[in-house]
Amino acid sequence: MKTNVLLMGDPKGAFAEQLRNSLPRDFILTVEKNPVLNHQISILVAGRPTEQLLTASPNLEWLIIPFAGVPRVTLERLTLRPDIRVANLHHNAAATAEHAIGLLLAAAKGIVPADRELRQNNWQARYKLDTGLQLAGRSAVVLGYGAIGQRVARALGALDVQVSALVRCPERHQPSGEYLFGIEQLDAQLCNADFLINTLPETLETEGLIDAHRMSLLPRRTVLVNVGRASAIAEEALYEALRDRRISAAGIDVWYHYPEDEESRTHTAPSSFPFGDLRNVVMSPHRAGHAAGIDADRAHHCSQVILTIARGEVPIDVIDRGAGY
Repeated sequence: MKTNVLLMGDPKGAFAEQLRNSLPRDFILTVEKNPVLNHQISILVAGRPTEQLLTASPNLEWLIIPFAGVPRVTLERLTLRPDIRVANLHHNAAATAEHAIGLLLAAAKGIVPADRELRQNNWQARYKLDTGLQLAGRSAVVLGYGAIGQRVARALGALDVQVSALVRCPERHQPSGEYLFGIEQLDAQLCNADFLINTLPETLETEGLIDAHRMSLLPRRTVLVNVGRASAIAEEALYEALRDRRISAAGIDVWYHYPEDEESRTHTAPSSFPFGDLRNVVMSPHRAGHAAGIDADRAHHCSQVILTIARGEVPIDVIDRGAGY
């Protein structure tokens, strides 16, 4: 029996072409920008499918989100189809974790302002010996211990950083080199965090997790990195903490405002607050998961999830719809 897959996207795009090449010939892959689901489709690959697309076919069994996390609007639309199972992809976990470490190093070491000054023939940064934090011997709190968080934790461990990580259910994890804790211990962990790295998805539980109160618990030496979702960290509280030097620095890849269309990509502020005026912030335009060849990785991972489903098995990246990730 052939497996019918519908990909919501550009038929001429690289991802569609590579996914088609990754699937065996006995799979039927349909690619459409504005599809109308038919009764033969059992697997839908789409990040934000319409309600019509989700409810049109009783044969639809699986939705594959072609990126990490699940958009809130998609979870809301899925309430009409509680029988549909959801999986997502973590093909860019390595790239995102690497970017997080890059942001941490750049922010902790003051690399960006020193670079800007030296381009103007200004060597003053060389003679400020007490600037820049050494990572070795310090402690880090990683928010989230999924595919990205685990890679970040391992990389930090290799840099001689003591790591603790927030997880939903610590008892479900096998013993690891990191100390895993639940939400009830978060405040105590924050009080001793030299580095705070967020890798959490956007859910009702994670929204505003680091609010003004929890921001005030962080030591002044803390360097904060966000490669998860902006909503986990309160926008105004973060800006004010950085502006007033109540935390040391930050490296931020995920933001509070995004361009609405291609034309606005050259003039959309990423926040309501002027983070760009702050010397202690390294800014990145939500590109942590980008890397050369990433579309091929996405297609490969997506095809593996599809093949797993076709064998009647449950992929490892299945989503807990109640939790939102």
